Amino acid sequence: MKVLHVIPGLSAAQGGLQGALLNLCRAQQASGITPVIAALHEDSTPDAAFHQFEVHLFDCTFRPTGASREMKAWLRQHSGQYGAVIAHSLWRDPLLYAAATPSPLLVVAHGMLDPEALGHRAWRKQWRLRMKLPDVLKRATVIYTCAAEQQRAQAGPGGLARASAVIPLCVDVPAQPPAPAPGGPIVSLGRIHPRKGTLEWVRALCLLAQQGTGFTAVHAGPVEDRRYARQVHAAAEPLQGRLVFKGALPYGHAQALLAGARMVVAPCAVAENFGMVIAEAMANARPVVAGRRGLIVPELEAAGAVIGADHEPQAYAAAMRDVLAAPRTAMRGHQYAMQHYADSVVGGLWRKLCGTAG
Repeated sequence: MKVLHVIPGLSAAQGGLQGALLNLCRAQQASGITPVIAALHEDSTPDAAFHQFEVHLFDCTFRPTGASREMKAWLRQHSGQYGAVIAHSLWRDPLLYAAATPSPLLVVAHGMLDPEALGHRAWRKQWRLRMKLPDVLKRATVIYTCAAEQQRAQAGPGGLARASAVIPLCVDVPAQPPAPAPGGPIVSLGRIHPRKGTLEWVRALCLLAQQGTGFTAVHAGPVEDRRYARQVHAAAEPLQGRLVFKGALPYGHAQALLAGARMVVAPCAVAENFGMVIAEAMANARPVVAGRRGLIVPELEAAGAVIGADHEPQAYAAAMRDVLAAPRTAMRGHQYAMQHYADSVVGGLWRKLCGTAG
């Protein structure tokens, strides 16, 4: 079976969306599904990790909406040869092109139907919510990454969908994870944006430094909110020599950074649907401190797979200090990832879903 993924772009600037698609394609391929990708050209080239798949890139006619005459025409001509078309963005025109094809339509929500996400820049979404999204969802099966995301979304526009399913994101889970890195940095991966809680993490690091705790730290991820980034960098001034900002990294470099981390911190500021970085850190058997606002964090905390913290600098600082003193949760996190997020597990769920999508 061949499936077609439709996504706005494949560069590192896509952040978690890009990594989620890459791992999903790997899982589908391992389960006997052939994934093909249709994406828009961006200012940068696609991550080299996508070279293993068939990728079709199209020029963008109008960048703010992701309009592309080339993509629209190509989908109209070729989409019928796929067992399913899987759309990965709700707010740009490629979703509309995917919805106009005759193939069964699957829409991966990626947290975009959550009430908090709908409230962010709401004026930009209102037209599509009212005029376009209802018709799309009525013929689509919407895929959520955890039960909490599904429950929250179905109270709003997500409830219009023809059907829905819960399939977690997948990560590469090595049978033998990397050895512990006691001298490695504290790592946080994510866009520099208020939703990601970067400022609270930086302030927590400042508290650790004031208490005389020894550490180095690295943040990797693109700047999405410039005003917020200025606040983050201003707060980080006392940490010169201790904290490095690396910007957006290619997928392989980001994974190497996680593998060499002493611990990974995911300071969720909002009801984030899954937390790809959390799952990747668990797969690498790294201790994880995660904000409890993340929808999947209470489940992982109850399983002993991560250390949860309230979303404030003092709580993150206390949790990080505890891990530095006595690393915990690493192997439990790896075992949980192996049972729930490995290619064979997630790929099997997608194969079953794609087999019944029509």
